[in-house]
Amino acid sequence: MNNWQILWVLCAIWAIFLSSCIHEPIEPPVVTLPYEEPCVDYDSLLMNCEIGPFYNDLSPSYFFPTINPNNPNEFAYYSNKKVFKYDRTSKTRTLLADNIRVIGRMDWGARGWIAFSTISWKVWILKDDGSELMQITFGSRDLGPKFLDEGDWLVYSETEPIENSQIVKLDINAIGVDSFCRIEGWCSWDYCSYNVNSERFAAPRNGVAIYDKDGVELKRTFIAGTDVADIPDIEWLPDNENILFITRYGNNQGTIYKVNSVTDELTMIKEGCENRFYNDLAISPDGTFMLAQKGTAVVDGCDINTTWQIVKMDLDGNNEEVIQLTE
Repeated sequence: MNNWQILWVLCAIWAIFLSSCIHEPIEPPVVTLPYEEPCVDYDSLLMNCEIGPFYNDLSPSYFFPTINPNNPNEFAYYSNKKVFKYDRTSKTRTLLADNIRVIGRMDWGARGWIAFSTISWKVWILKDDGSELMQITFGSRDLGPKFLDEGDWLVYSETEPIENSQIVKLDINAIGVDSFCRIEGWCSWDYCSYNVNSERFAAPRNGVAIYDKDGVELKRTFIAGTDVADIPDIEWLPDNENILFITRYGNNQGTIYKVNSVTDELTMIKEGCENRFYNDLAISPDGTFMLAQKGTAVVDGCDINTTWQIVKMDLDGNNEEVIQLTE
């Protein structure tokens, strides 16, 4: 075999080797994002309803989630005149109270009590093992209890008479009452959030205003436009700087926003609209996730039927999932 033949054979072997090293292009992995129902304008669907629409909450519906500050895998909620607690790890639930009408956001304190207002406008506290249930206020309109510090104290709104409405601080151990502050108009703690570390609270005042503990307004960190009709929930985040809140107005129902109390930077976290919307937030004590009461509405003739569920998501609104609760 001469040199040219040897060279040709070597080249052929090299070509075969290279071809064996060539791979098909690698396709990138497909990431399936969770499906989110697109927003629907219901006006066109209700044009022929002369006396409607009629709003209906379908059963079962789940309301007012509140997270155990000592165990972020556990939360309480309200459904059909009952208060339950649910363990996300074991996927088990426990009935805590029956035949009670809760009308607003509940709050779980570090001492093992869950506080809420009832349809009679009184504040009650419920032991988180269901062993005790007590009415602790007796005013004409007491709303929105929320625990402070280590859970020995809570605040609530005493809203009647309206001209003397105030935030009241109450020692649940001694049932001792101490006036906390009074701000312009009145503010239910269903709609306000107190930051224990900074001794400031955020309240809806044509947007979101920040007050000191004596009720002096420090700043408006978010100024609402004329189209903002309602801010049903405000929550400080554990970083002591950012605030989550919900707005309801027009077709933009139940949208979650975040505002920075220092820079006033505003970020939309979850968009709400007529057919899907959010209400009542609960922030985990470690600041890693939140629970929200989410409504999904469907038009049926002249009826708007809403299903209320508890959803879990990251604080930036990602990774939303429905927590499957059953009656």
